[in-house]
Amino acid sequence: MKIKSIAFILILLTVSLYTISCTKEDRLYASNGIYDISDIDKDTVYSLKGSWAYAEQEFVSSVMPLEAYMHFQPIEFGWTTYKPAQPVQGYASYAVRIRGFEPQKIYAMHFTRTSSAFTVYLNGNLFYTSGVPGKNFKEEVFDWHSDTVILPLNNETEATIVIHLSNFHDRNPGLETPFLFGLYSTLQTKKVLDKLISSGIFSILFSMATFFISLFLFYRKETTAGIFGLLCYGFAVRTLCYNDFLLRSFFPDVSTITMYRLGYLTFPLCAIFTFLFILNLFIKKPSKFFYFLTIPLFLYGLMTLLAPMPVFVGILLGVQLYILFLSTIVCIVVAYALIKRKPYALTFLISFLLFISAAIFDGLISNGIINAPFISHFGVLLLMVPMAFVVIRHFSAAFKTQEQMIESIQNTNISFQRFFPNEFLQFLNKKNVTDISLGDNTNKNMFIAFIHLGIKAKLSSSSAREELLILYNTVIQAANPIIKKYKGFIDKYLTDGLMVLFYGTAEETVDCIIEITQLIKKINIHRQQQKLSSIHISSGIHYGKLMMGTIGEPERMDTTVISDVVNISSRMHSYATEKKVNVIISETVREQLLENYWRTHTCFYYGKIKFHGKRNLINVYEVDLL
Repeated sequence: MKIKSIAFILILLTVSLYTISCTKEDRLYASNGIYDISDIDKDTVYSLKGSWAYAEQEFVSSVMPLEAYMHFQPIEFGWTTYKPAQPVQGYASYAVRIRGFEPQKIYAMHFTRTSSAFTVYLNGNLFYTSGVPGKNFKEEVFDWHSDTVILPLNNETEATIVIHLSNFHDRNPGLETPFLFGLYSTLQTKKVLDKLISSGIFSILFSMATFFISLFLFYRKETTAGIFGLLCYGFAVRTLCYNDFLLRSFFPDVSTITMYRLGYLTFPLCAIFTFLFILNLFIKKPSKFFYFLTIPLFLYGLMTLLAPMPVFVGILLGVQLYILFLSTIVCIVVAYALIKRKPYALTFLISFLLFISAAIFDGLISNGIINAPFISHFGVLLLMVPMAFVVIRHFSAAFKTQEQMIESIQNTNISFQRFFPNEFLQFLNKKNVTDISLGDNTNKNMFIAFIHLGIKAKLSSSSAREELLILYNTVIQAANPIIKKYKGFIDKYLTDGLMVLFYGTAEETVDCIIEITQLIKKINIHRQQQKLSSIHISSGIHYGKLMMGTIGEPERMDTTVISDVVNISSRMHSYATEKKVNVIISETVREQLLENYWRTHTCFYYGKIKFHGKRNLINVYEVDLL
């Protein structure tokens, strides 16, 4: 699949999820603790904002009248913003009266994660709880839920809701997000869509992570793909731990504490992977100093797993400031990359700006400046999709370079194989020319044939030498297929002929030399018609044990065959050239020829021959077709 197609699909999925999320949503604002819902739209989900009755550091009676409250505060802001401000770790009560219920309609509220624990009362009766609110850390039972609950009304047209809320485990005071209100069917539809969106985002991130980790495993040198895959895994797990708590859909028995710690753990890990990803993308070989800078984040990640919750929650601000410091380094690296016009710098900058824009956009929504659906679900994707495009482009370029290198190596190997016969590699038990080392050798019984090509030509001019070279190459190219057919291969190209090794039978070896002899005779007929000198061929064949190996030095080596068999075969072909005989064989070769072979061939005994440098006489025979 092309890179642009992959990027287009990822962007299309992001846009599709955003479109699905655009459920009609509005805001209800309480005035002095009272909502009027008589004119609400049945197809709209409402966010309950505005001034609620408020009692700090107190769990008031669930039946206390709204008029008894002394303070009214905006519930959409944490109690640290109230006057007087309450510490982050604290507890309080909220109350509100809702008017305008219609008896035939079913109303509901959607509760999501809110501080550490809270209970909800309707007209004095407890109807929902998330953990157990307490007046201190020990009393509080920390828990998070995301539920849509039907209001248990009995044909009432108005109802009072009282909330007892405490926060001793989390870092966000009061209500982190306002409750949602509307008809039960509308809220359920939104709940299903929200789960679908979160599941879709998780699926995209998890698929991207698996894809890029697979790329890294395929090509280990491409570390950017591996780091980016880990980054996607981190964001995918983070999606499970927040928003709609999808982790409980996979593991129903997982505790809130575990989910909370795991969510916190993803924060330093995602920061580490983002930092390392950008460094590896724009710096060829990042200094170990940069990796050293991630140690505090690793230590903080370890704390989220082992330390008491107040400890790692309490130092989160310091960790955020440290990440801001690392972000400054990242900005410098990207800016330098832009100045140097390095690839992908602009693309990454665009993705980062998109992510920041999404964060600012959500900030404007939460402060009531604009009215639009939240896109915090998509902020990560707005960052990850372009970054994925960058990684794919980067990997594609690296993979293309690797392919070019592989092709170059393959071409080099093919060129080397022209100098090293494949059969030689097989006998040395080597798969490739690059596997050969100096001194590699093997012992084997083989037939050896020296072929002499006698050509009378004047070599005084360059044109005559060139013609002779062309003639030799033409003869060798015609003879090589014949040699291969009879299980042989050319070991050496000599100045006036060939040295050929055979690993088949004696019959195949002799028949091969006879067929080459007949080939030369046919060439001579054609040369005589052109009034050119004939080629005289003579060959000597011997059999015995020889050692095949490499010789030379590490920087330059060649194949060689070491054996007395080679010397005797060479002298036999010289003798055949002197006597103008086409094919002679030693007695050792003749003894291996089958009896029925002589029905189609003739064999003339030449007698015992003493070759130069040899004490023993050797019986030599001439072989030809009948």
